[in-house]
Amino acid sequence: MLELINVNKTFGDRQVLFDINAKFEPGICNLIIGASGGGKSVLLKCMVGLIKPEVGNILYDGRDFVHLEYEKVKEIRQEIGMLFQATALFDSLTVAQNVAFPLQMFSKMNKAEINDRVNFCLERVKLENAGSKFPAEISGGMKKRVGIARAIAMNIRYLFCDEPNSGLDPITSRVIDELLETTRELDGQDEKRDRADFALWKSAAPEHIMRWASPWGEGFPGWHIECSAMATKYLGAEFDIHGGGMDLQFPHHESEIAQSTICNHHAPVRYWMHNNMITINGKKMGKSYNNVIKLTEMFSGNHPLLTQAFHPMVVRFFILQSHYRSPLDFGSEALVASEKALKRLWESYETLKKLPAENNVEATDKELDEKVQKLVNEFEEFMDDDFSTAKVLAN
Repeated sequence: MLELINVNKTFGDRQVLFDINAKFEPGICNLIIGASGGGKSVLLKCMVGLIKPEVGNILYDGRDFVHLEYEKVKEIRQEIGMLFQATALFDSLTVAQNVAFPLQMFSKMNKAEINDRVNFCLERVKLENAGSKFPAEISGGMKKRVGIARAIAMNIRYLFCDEPNSGLDPITSRVIDELLETTRELDGQDEKRDRADFALWKSAAPEHIMRWASPWGEGFPGWHIECSAMATKYLGAEFDIHGGGMDLQFPHHESEIAQSTICNHHAPVRYWMHNNMITINGKKMGKSYNNVIKLTEMFSGNHPLLTQAFHPMVVRFFILQSHYRSPLDFGSEALVASEKALKRLWESYETLKKLPAENNVEATDKELDEKVQKLVNEFEEFMDDDFSTAKVLAN
């Protein structure tokens, strides 16, 4: 496992990384998403040892990469593969020589063993006939694939990729994605005929508590089919809205669509609404960070990160101020601000209710009336634009 603890990096008077905390579990592809210039490449370079953070720890299976002796750092680096943003191939070396470079530098293989490993890696990225070419003779997509082959040449445990699809056409990007997906080893992969296959029914191990008799032997349903079965039973073969976190879009929801469509002969859902992640005071919410806040704790105020209790309507109002596809950062200060804003809105609503109104009466202030009508029309317009509650409330 790879863990970052309070990683900070500054260049001059600009702090690029501030208290970065994260855990990366084995066997899982992780994405680091952010705006251009936000520090993604700097973070990757810190993680692979090309840049040293001023503060913080980077732990590879408990080994502190930042504070180890040089010889120990070299050992960890041999477990790391890096695909650089611009591939960083040596122009004077052939494709095969580029892939062989880390093996010649760090391994104890003889020439024949290195050639075998290079051929294996090039076959893995579907470039078995390109070994004798130079980087200037191949396309951008092929260079990316050579970069992947070189990154995995050392039979690594950790693979880092800096914008592997940048500047590539959609078809080549998909090829790169598939190559990266197949570099990791997951349980049960050898049973698949295709990398996109998923299990509908799983054979139960002797110690497994879930087990039912079936035509395929004793076992239990796969994760994806459970959701299709529950949704069909309680909501019908077709329903309007399916929610869930962005992290469930692939493979869970795509698998759900595939099996439900085949079973019921039409798509199961009309609208998919995938919400983004929740953070607490700028940090990801999770048990490992000891910063999980339950709704009941928000309503009672019984949590060390909260300064007071918050009414459920305040929490709802706060959530609606962000688009559901955007990250949502909870914090006591932000919730207090939402409480004040909701109070103003509610008081205005109560005042409007008390004002006398008649139907079919011309507006005394036409300019104000036009503004009100514009707000009403924009409410529908914004809600039709992917449920943009944030635009409505900002209005």
